[in-house]
Amino acid sequence: MEGVHGDLNTDEFAHYPSSYDNVISVCPLGSGDSWNHWATYHHSIDIASPGENIRSTRIGNGYTNWSGSSMATPIVGSVMGLLRSFHPEWTNEQIETMVVETADPIIYSINSQDYLEGKLGKGRVDALTAIGVPLFPKIEFVDIDMFIQNDDNNILELGETIELSTILFNHPDWGHAYNVDGILELAEPNNEISIIQNIVSFGDAYAGDALINFEPFMIEFSENAPYGDIEFALQITSNGGFNDYIENNQTLIFTIPVSEEVFLLGDVNLDAIINILDIVQLVNIILGNVPPGSEIDAGDMNNDDIINVLDIILIVNIILNT
Repeated sequence: MEGVHGDLNTDEFAHYPSSYDNVISVCPLGSGDSWNHWATYHHSIDIASPGENIRSTRIGNGYTNWSGSSMATPIVGSVMGLLRSFHPEWTNEQIETMVVETADPIIYSINSQDYLEGKLGKGRVDALTAIGVPLFPKIEFVDIDMFIQNDDNNILELGETIELSTILFNHPDWGHAYNVDGILELAEPNNEISIIQNIVSFGDAYAGDALINFEPFMIEFSENAPYGDIEFALQITSNGGFNDYIENNQTLIFTIPVSEEVFLLGDVNLDAIINILDIVQLVNIILGNVPPGSEIDAGDMNNDDIINVLDIILIVNIILNT
């Protein structure tokens, strides 16, 4: 990808077809991994590669030096071909993953301008590291196991706290997963939902094995938290240690259903039983002896937004008919 626009003779834009999903987009670099202010930069770029003053053939006959993504892209392609020769059983996705994810991020130390951060790809292609790093795992989300603290109805409601374990699976066609850690975040931050314990360890897993965090995440939902399907992002890291920047990174998205406060109509004291105690509680609310709280919804039997003797009569009828 390269462009000619603006004061620096560069541009930031998505270029097609290279910016499409499932296409590897390559940014050309100059000598010494310098960006040199002439190539396009954009968050859709996957990887960088030498692309300035590259010796190549020319139409007719002879050789000349060329610059641009047309020079940088074949270098990335050749590294993929080299990796294929070492691992002919690997899929295209596996080869692309290992070439991109083993790229050297030193380019961001050399090209340290803030506006370039994350927009030159993962790093500069590195053939030796690509063939030296074992195949990464591919960890997939399966399900959740949730324990609701102080629960009486097995429904997650506003104001409750949960202990959450996530069940994951290491795809059998990918590599061994080791030192798997997870950081849980809200997909959209909300001050009414607190992830009290947000970092856990999953340990190791061979290809085809399951993973579960036996030390649970702890999540607290306030009374004012949103309800419905709440989306979470589980940031997974694993397989570090080859050098100081190589590791497998994945983001797994899942939702947790949160209900509004659930109550049994007529259960004024919220003990999950309708009996004479609920009538006593309702009388006290009517007389003003007890300040009304969330139980007032359970006592409004005829749904007229008024607590009075008619609601008492309806509760009596429920008790007599049970």
